[in-house]
Amino acid sequence: MAHEDHSPSGPRSSRIDSAHSVRRAQATDAAEPIEFVEVGAEQAAHRSSADTDATSSALPAEPAPLEGHAGHAADLSARLVERQADIDRRHEAVVAQEAETEAKLRAARLWMEERRHELDEREASLDAREQTLERDGDSESSAPTLAVETARREVAEREQELDERQSDLHRRIEDFAKERAEFSERIGRLDAREKLLREQADQVEATVEEAQQELQANRMAEAELTRQRAEVEQAAEDIGLRADELAYREQQLAARRQELELALKRFERMGLNEERMAELEEQVGQFAARERYLSDAEALIAEERASLDKARQEHRDQVRHADERLVADRQRVTSDRAAFQVESKARNTQLDRREAELDQRQASLERIETELRATQREALEMRLATEETWSQLTGALAPAALTRSISQVRARLSDCYQHTLEAIVEQRGELRDAAAQVSREFELLERQRDELTGWAKRRNDELGQLAARLEEREKELDRQQYAFEKREARWRVERDDYRAQIRKLLAELREQQDGPALRLVA
Repeated sequence: MAHEDHSPSGPRSSRIDSAHSVRRAQATDAAEPIEFVEVGAEQAAHRSSADTDATSSALPAEPAPLEGHAGHAADLSARLVERQADIDRRHEAVVAQEAETEAKLRAARLWMEERRHELDEREASLDAREQTLERDGDSESSAPTLAVETARREVAEREQELDERQSDLHRRIEDFAKERAEFSERIGRLDAREKLLREQADQVEATVEEAQQELQANRMAEAELTRQRAEVEQAAEDIGLRADELAYREQQLAARRQELELALKRFERMGLNEERMAELEEQVGQFAARERYLSDAEALIAEERASLDKARQEHRDQVRHADERLVADRQRVTSDRAAFQVESKARNTQLDRREAELDQRQASLERIETELRATQREALEMRLATEETWSQLTGALAPAALTRSISQVRARLSDCYQHTLEAIVEQRGELRDAAAQVSREFELLERQRDELTGWAKRRNDELGQLAARLEEREKELDRQQYAFEKREARWRVERDDYRAQIRKLLAELREQQDGPALRLVA
């Protein structure tokens, strides 16, 4: 029964994750920080005057794509960390199962040695018993000797079968040790790759944080430019009002000058006195002072207009530079996103390959464990049959000791079957957990489909493949469960056959022992 073929596919849990994005290791060195022009107090003061035509200059658009890429990269990084944690948990579970299997191998090896020693002792005792029976006489010992020879051949055959199974078990143990060394080497390589993956995830997080800081600085610069534009508009409006006021005053002064000239001509004609002339001269002086004030105001307006033109040109230069930086940033983010997608695909491939290796290793461990249980169960059944036969042949064991020994062996058999049933129940629970996990992940993908429409279309194909794999695994598990139940039924039938054979042998032994006794009595 230990040499039966077992399916390599054990209970395996399938995970369906969203796309993972890992930034390249060179991306941090190649990315240049985004610099924004800081607007100082002096620069804001020089921009306080301009005409209203400069207020409609274009400002840099809000970098919404940069913020979206940063959020997407953060989400991918979080999912990557989550998947790494799940792989670590599965790795720890496989290591623990491997240690448990190794312990069971050692226990099985010790038990086989003990059983071999017991068989050697019983064979020696059987030889001694045979010699004793030979000394009792040919006529009286012919039938028991024949029974002893038959039992001895049966024990030798079973011992040979046990030796073959033990050699096969040793061979499997050696294969298991080789596979374990290879698996340890693979685990080391995978740990190195996982470490590199964590470093790249840290770089992605740092890049995302840097992008968020750059986005915040860009928004602050945009707010400052908006405030300066409002100040420039207000200054242009004030200058326009002042220019209108000065033009109105110039018109009034020109009209008054004409009035004064006409009045002087009239006064000259009318021959006004000197006092009136002095008043007129004083008014002329005031008008001259006002004219100088108007000239100074015009010069100041011209100076402010030149300063406003200069500030407008600087503002346009800043807007142009900001636009150029934004275009460069968007191009860099686009290239980084493409690199993220390429590396994410490569990393997903590596993770899938590692998951497949872990699943294969887990299936191998479960197959070895099943074979060990089958071997142990067969050995216990053989021990039960041997003890019953030996006790009937030698009559050395008391009925109470025989009953106790048989009860212990039967208890061990019951424990083996109980362990098998518990393993099947545990596998069913793992299947239910895997199905619940798959359902939750599908719900999450449904919620994210509206936000990531283009990406979800490609991802749906991958999800379909994973669902097909999961369905195949579930079918394989169902087939394994059916095979387990079928084998269990076959083991029960074989156990009943063995018990029937043992009873038959016991009955024959009783008949052979009772026959000579009756002849002696006769």
